Amino acid sequence: IQGSQRHSISLSNSLNKTRLEYAAQAIQYEQQLRDLFRSFTSLGIRAILLKGWSIARFYPAPGLRPLGDIDLLVADSERNAAQEAIRQLKCERFPVDLNHDEFSRFGESNFDQLYERSEQSSLQDSAVRVLSPEDQLRLLCLHFLKHGGWRPLWLCDIAAVLEKLPATFAWEHCLGRCKRYAEWIACTIGAAHKLLGAQPAVELPSFNRHATPLWFLSAILK
Repeated sequence: IQGSQRHSISLSNSLNKTRLEYAAQAIQYEQQLRDLFRSFTSLGIRAILLKGWSIARFYPAPGLRPLGDIDLLVADSERNAAQEAIRQLKCERFPVDLNHDEFSRFGESNFDQLYERSEQSSLQDSAVRVLSPEDQLRLLCLHFLKHGGWRPLWLCDIAAVLEKLPATFAWEHCLGRCKRYAEWIACTIGAAHKLLGAQPAVELPSFNRHATPLWFLSAILK
C-alpha cells in the first residue's frame, strides 16, 4: 500500500509539473497570438483562429491543454500579406500554419461565409476572431477523422466544446447538407460521449443518439 501511495504521489507531482509548464507556455502563446491579430487588424487582414487557444478557453483551468502551432484561416486574396506580416513578427516560438484543407475538402462554406458567422473573443486587451460554435465543432470532428483519430487530445477538444455549446446552437449548420459528412460528425460526437463521458450542452439530433458503431470505438482505442 505504501508503495502504491508513493507511486500516486509521484504521478500527481509529475502531472502538476506538466500542467504548470503548459500554463507558462500558454502565456507566451497568448502574447504572440495577440501581437498577430493586432498586426493583421492594422493591415486590414481578416483571419480566423482555428483550434489551439480557441479550444483551450473551454477547458476548466489554464495549463490543462498544451498549445503548439497557431492555426489561422485567411482569405486566399490576403494570404501573401498574411505571410509577410508573420515574417515581420518573427513567429518562431509558435509557428503559424495557414494550410487547412478541411474546408476545401469537406467544406460547404467559403471564407467570407465562415468569417461572417465567426465571433470575436477577448484576449487580454485585444480581440481574436474564432469560428462560430457550429463551424468549430464541425472542423474538430472532420480534423479528427482526417488524421485517423490517433491523438487523444483531439477527442478531448471535441468533448470540451460539446459541453460549452450555446443554447442557440444550430445542428443543421454544424452537420451540413452532405449526409455522409453529417454521419461522420455524428459518429465522432458519439465517440466523445461514450469514451470520455462528454455531456452535450444542447440536445442532440434524434439520428445522432445511436450513431456510433462499436467498430469505430474499437478502432479509436486501438
